[in-house]
Amino acid sequence: MKGRDYMKVKIENINAEMARQNFSIAEMAKELSLSYQGFYHKIKGNRKFTADEIINLARVLKVDVNIFFN
Repeated sequence: MKGRDYMKVKIENINAEMARQNFSIAEMAKELSLSYQGFYHKIKGNRKFTADEIINLARVLKVDVNIFFN
């Protein structure tokens, strides 16, 4: 999409952190103001996360954003 920054992230790190904190896909989608289906496609690697989504994901999970890239 034009005008948006997309980030290449390590999906497995997102899934692992969500599991550690007992976040379901539905709960995280709601926290990020995304539809269940939209978030599901992102964590399955079918769609890309925007930079803002990654920042918000780190905020919700209370982790350093860099864990999603290392």
